[in-house]
Amino acid sequence: ADGVEYMWQGGGEFWEGTAPNLFPIVGRLNDQTYTIGGEKYTLGCHGFGWVSEFDLVENTENSAIFELKASEEIKKLRFNKRHCKSRIQGRKRRR
Repeated sequence: ADGVEYMWQGGGEFWEGTAPNLFPIVGRLNDQTYTIGGEKYTLGCHGFGWVSEFDLVENTENSAIFELKASEEIKKLRFNKRHCKSRIQGRKRRR
């Protein structure tokens, strides 16, 4: 709202996508699988955070905290917590 860009908005010059919240992994898993308690689960590249909608829960001059509430789909992946929080902190970038 103050005209300052806090996060990169994407652009074809460098990369077509945007991924401000890569969660719970960055990159790929071997065979896109992980095991918890002897049970195998599948998780795609960069997890699910980059395609999820986070709610803004705190905003200060230098940081923002976003929250991802665990959907039933996320809980099936054994991420059973009610929510995940992500903090973004840094300097302002003037346009």
